[in-house]
Amino acid sequence: MKRIRKEKISNITLLQGEGKFLLKNLFPSFFLTGIYINFPDPWPKERHAKRRLITPEFLRILSQKLRKNGKLLITTDWKDYAEQIEKILKDFGEFQRIHPPSWLLSFSTKYMRKAKEEGREINFFFLEKLKDLRYFPEEIKIVEPMPHIIFKAEIHMEDLFSSFTPQEKKFDHILIKFQEVYLSQNKDSLLFPVIVIEEGMKQEFAIMLVPHGQDWILKLSSIGRPLITWGVKKAVKEIFEWLKSRIPLEVKKSTLS
Repeated sequence: MKRIRKEKISNITLLQGEGKFLLKNLFPSFFLTGIYINFPDPWPKERHAKRRLITPEFLRILSQKLRKNGKLLITTDWKDYAEQIEKILKDFGEFQRIHPPSWLLSFSTKYMRKAKEEGREINFFFLEKLKDLRYFPEEIKIVEPMPHIIFKAEIHMEDLFSSFTPQEKKFDHILIKFQEVYLSQNKDSLLFPVIVIEEGMKQEFAIMLVPHGQDWILKLSSIGRPLITWGVKKAVKEIFEWLKSRIPLEVKKSTLS
């Protein structure tokens, strides 16, 4: 960021986040003209190799986001990672390997210099996309409005706290993991940490049960700040259904339907 400001470059945008998720959900299909992946972490230990970025799943994302004749560059100085990439690319007929341009071969980066100093060969995978293939639907759909429910009930918070147990629930392509619940210090609210896995993404957040005037409200907390997807909405519904099974209540307002 300092170099961008120093060089006064205005045609650049930085995104902070998990690369697979951002690529899959922030860009339309067949949109990008180029993707450059310079020296992804090689995870050299055998037990860690499964964490490598370049996998068939990730190549499918890259393929669908690149437009026809778009360019994909992957560089690595790790021999067995290069061999793995070679094998993966054999199953992707929409890519054609082409010779890297001279400017690319002469370009230098921190890891490129380090590899040369340590005597490692630099492997360039410079690819041109020949045809468009659609591997997955368009980006996730955001659900509106923010899920919450206001209700009237007589609640004994400590009883609810002691009766909740961690559990997993599966709905079609949605996996919801409810973890250990937390009781506030003044014992007037509950916090339900949740993990929701859906459509190739994982979100960790929390649902809270707190006083709302003379009533109660079940809503998302500020922890995690999830995208409001069907899985997130379903998680709030499941906590509400659990409450209904425990206490008599009267719904005043709900966005869960």
